[in-house]
Amino acid sequence: MMINDTIRQYIVEHQLFTKESRLLLAVSGGGDSVAMLDILCTEEYNCEVAHVNFMLRGEDSEADERLVTDLCNQRGLYLHKKRVDTREYAQKHKLSIEMAAREIRYDFFEKIMKERSLDCVAVAHHRNDTIETFFINLLRGTGLCGLSGIVPCNGKVVRPMLQVSHCDLLAYLEERGLEYAVDKTNFDTTILRNDIRHHLIPELENKKPGFTEIMQKTISRLRKSELIVEAYAEDWVRANVKKRNGDLLIPMSCLYKAVSPGEILFRILQPYGFSSAVIDELSLPKERRSGARYEGDKHFLTIDREYIIVSPIRENNTVYTLESDDMYLEQPMKVMISFADYNNGVLLKRDVRIAELDADKLTFPLTLRHWQEGDVFCPIGMGGKRKKVSDYFIDQKFSVPDKEKTWLLCSANDIVWIVGHRLDERFKVTEKTKRIYEMILV
Repeated sequence: MMINDTIRQYIVEHQLFTKESRLLLAVSGGGDSVAMLDILCTEEYNCEVAHVNFMLRGEDSEADERLVTDLCNQRGLYLHKKRVDTREYAQKHKLSIEMAAREIRYDFFEKIMKERSLDCVAVAHHRNDTIETFFINLLRGTGLCGLSGIVPCNGKVVRPMLQVSHCDLLAYLEERGLEYAVDKTNFDTTILRNDIRHHLIPELENKKPGFTEIMQKTISRLRKSELIVEAYAEDWVRANVKKRNGDLLIPMSCLYKAVSPGEILFRILQPYGFSSAVIDELSLPKERRSGARYEGDKHFLTIDREYIIVSPIRENNTVYTLESDDMYLEQPMKVMISFADYNNGVLLKRDVRIAELDADKLTFPLTLRHWQEGDVFCPIGMGGKRKKVSDYFIDQKFSVPDKEKTWLLCSANDIVWIVGHRLDERFKVTEKTKRIYEMILV
């Protein structure tokens, strides 16, 4: 059959999988997924099937489950089934029904693939889905990436049907005499995708016969252009972006000399949950206030003197305690601890990662905490003069993320050590010291 040849060639061309691969087929019971199941089984690929009953359409959902079960029984295919109250899940996780269903579906697929050691999950997106997605993204506002359609492979998710149309698949089902389910919600044109499917695309096809084939070729060219842009952006990131202590540092002096600062920033920042508005604002090479801050989903972004810094959002109210008999610390950092008698005249270790303190001046338990507004200490070497920790940070050119990651070792209410940076004069070892309390960052 011609459609089998097209799909077989597409699988090979995009290296989606081989006859040795172990596939999980996502089968809803709709025409597209039933056709995919039949074609891949006919081509003798090694398949298992996954079906999720989202319990959204009453008896229709039950009928879909029975249909898929019968299909698998007829072919002797291993079937994985899951039933979920999607509305309840969406409400609990504060998601739309569509996003809840997607999350449930892909979490289920991932679980099966791990348990069964499968290589990839095949979904039945076809040419029309790609064109519909193009128009959805175009209407919502997008860049080249959003106009490049649905990709053949995304991680372990593969789409072997992208080269064929929905009409091709329906013709295949009729020729093979295969039963499939029809989801009535697909005809609800208040949903944007359905409106595009039933109104916009047929009208364009009417005005320009062969429109879908033309669009397919256009999207293919856009995807190739997207690959070129992506390669440029990746090369730029490798050459210029630094990683430091879990932070991402984007040098502004290099960024605004790049061919397209906005495109580079979009590719770096969008995965961290920063909005298009934030990315558009940062794309313009204008004077920026050092310390300006933006929040994403789980990260925040800070404008430093030289860098745009992306950092994980951290809890800054955690306090750790150190008892006098603790000899090792695992969290929030690894520290070796020891007591030793002090022999006056022995040279002390001069290393910012080592704190040698007068043990008898310490009040246990010691605490480790983050900086708070109003904190002061007496930096060693300044003769006991008090200094705000915030001023010390400014003098040492700490970025906002650096400040938030820095720990303070405290004895009672006094700061003993800005860990990894500066000791306090009041707790230093002197000629009167009898015992040393030593902490080594490892």
